[in-house]
Amino acid sequence: TGGTSQLRNFPELVRRRTGVKAVLADQALFCVVKGTGVALEHLATYKRTILAKR
Repeated sequence: TGGTSQLRNFPELVRRRTGVKAVLADQALFCVVKGTGVALEHLATYKRTILAKR
């Protein structure tokens, strides 16, 4: 949900633990919503990944 981005020094913690440089996205709290919107706009492309057969 982007809430983890609110934690102080979170990118530094990620870098130290994983060795991977981390950068907070602009408007991190909205990233999930924006990504979901993109997936829904291109549902035919993402359908096999998003929807699992039961």
